[in-house]
Amino acid sequence: MGTGLRQVVSRRVLARWTRLADAAPTIPAGRLRPLRALAVELRARLDRLIAGADARLGSVTPAPVAAPLNTDWTWRPAAWIDPIRPATLGDVADKTAFGPEATVFHDARNSNVLLRQTSATSHDASAPFLVSVAAYRFDGTFLSMVFDLPEAATKGLNRRYVIRMVPVIETEHPTEVFARLNISHGPNTEQVVREVPMQAEDKAVEFDLAYTKLNEKRVDRLWLDFIIGQPRMNRVTIHDLTFSRRPRAEL
Repeated sequence: MGTGLRQVVSRRVLARWTRLADAAPTIPAGRLRPLRALAVELRARLDRLIAGADARLGSVTPAPVAAPLNTDWTWRPAAWIDPIRPATLGDVADKTAFGPEATVFHDARNSNVLLRQTSATSHDASAPFLVSVAAYRFDGTFLSMVFDLPEAATKGLNRRYVIRMVPVIETEHPTEVFARLNISHGPNTEQVVREVPMQAEDKAVEFDLAYTKLNEKRVDRLWLDFIIGQPRMNRVTIHDLTFSRRPRAEL
């Protein structure tokens, strides 16, 4: 087939499966069972195609984590460096893990959340993979990805430190995005919330621990909630996500 005809056929196939996915809650069970079986077979083949494409196209070398002077720790989560299997998750349930450090949380009864890792093919990409989160008929009040920071981030951590997060992010529709740093110290947890400046070119956010009541001798765990403010009928694509920490300059 010519290129134009292939594109027409592909668009029609995508439109058909989109209609079926939208209608799934109302399709009679007798018709839904064979459709589900066909969808599972199709997904298996699509996963093979995606895996093969990732192996061929995922040749981007991770760029060093850009960090301010005196930084003593940097980190990029595995979802932006290593292939995740399966690379695509549909109708993501609450508390679903995605890779070794990330977990999706939400309170929707019908999530219709699609989570996908794909290869970065742009010549200026800073990470080999990117992660997208799409929510369609989402009926919940919140949607977030939670990242468990490695143990190295806790070593020697005290109130003199500033922790920095730099997302490279785009959205289909304007929305608010928040980052909440959680620091477990003994029986208590400190929380610092920052809004990601979505209108700015540099979307970095910093968490200054000087304003916390951190018990420096009992720090044992750090994690970050990446919260999407209005997920319904939206797609958020995170092209890269990096973290660093540095001691604050003494005055």
